[in-house]
Amino acid sequence: MISLPLLLSCGKKGNPVAPRAFGPQAVKRFQAAARSGGIMLMWKPPTRNTDTMPLLDLESFKIFREEVRFEDRCRSCPKNFVTLFEYAYKGPRGKVPERELFLYTDRDIKPRHVYSYKIECLNEGGMLGAASNIVTVFWDVPPSPPTSLNVARKGRYSVLAWESPALLEDGTPPAEIAGFNIYRSLRQGVYENAPLNAEPLAETTFQDMPETYDQTYFYTVRTVRKVIDSFIESAPSAENSLLFSDITAPSAPQGLTAIPSREGMILKWVAKSERGVAGYHVYRKEPGGRDFIRINRELIQENSWVDTSAHTGKQYIYAVTAVDESLLHNESPLAEPVTILHLP
Repeated sequence: MISLPLLLSCGKKGNPVAPRAFGPQAVKRFQAAARSGGIMLMWKPPTRNTDTMPLLDLESFKIFREEVRFEDRCRSCPKNFVTLFEYAYKGPRGKVPERELFLYTDRDIKPRHVYSYKIECLNEGGMLGAASNIVTVFWDVPPSPPTSLNVARKGRYSVLAWESPALLEDGTPPAEIAGFNIYRSLRQGVYENAPLNAEPLAETTFQDMPETYDQTYFYTVRTVRKVIDSFIESAPSAENSLLFSDITAPSAPQGLTAIPSREGMILKWVAKSERGVAGYHVYRKEPGGRDFIRINRELIQENSWVDTSAHTGKQYIYAVTAVDESLLHNESPLAEPVTILHLP
């Protein structure tokens, strides 16, 4: 009787439970862009496993696809996905993947077919993670690109104009043309960003307001065709570019004064507080003279300067301008002139 409690509390444990395996979370921002040449898939990698622990062993992205003819599509039927491609992850092991954008273009596609895609991540242990959202594209013949793209400067804007194409890529008349998408880049031939317009434009003109002066901007335009619920872009138009220079001059300096001295005529003015002023120029003429003539050779960095070429006993009229740092070196109007006699 005494030994029974001892037996019941001997501390023997049950069978061990196998640890649970966790795969990567779903990819982020999975989307598709249909354009001439194929359907481009875009996504960013996950940074955690499904148990929310950091993802340190990402091996690859497994892309699945369903292909169905328009007339055979069944909205209520389950998707019949098959493996399309396994995209190897080449980032460093033992580190969380950076949020870079991954791209894959599916070129094995047929007109009048609907394509659905999803992605699952694979870790080094061969464990598939959570599935991404499903993206669907209704694919048909893309339109031809716009022609005669022109880019011109108009005040604060870059103004684009182009001509609409007459045919689709296969030479048939255009159908379901939704409009145009405009792309801008700082690198020639590289257009990785989304279009400047939120929705396809019906017009064949567009005004862009670049953010930075003294920068060359490259532009291209794509025709957009709507096929059921999808937008299909053409190949890009011929590229055009514009050097968007700063053409706004600074305001004129204020408070110009002239003081005779043994060294010459001392000129002073109020320094410009506005940003982007590189320096100043000094102009002079004699009473009755027609035009002011610049008398400094180099740009003046300070808000004072001595005219050592002034002769005693002569009267002069001085003016000063401000010059900005732009590529065009825009110059302000003349400051209010000041007239003074250089006494001996």
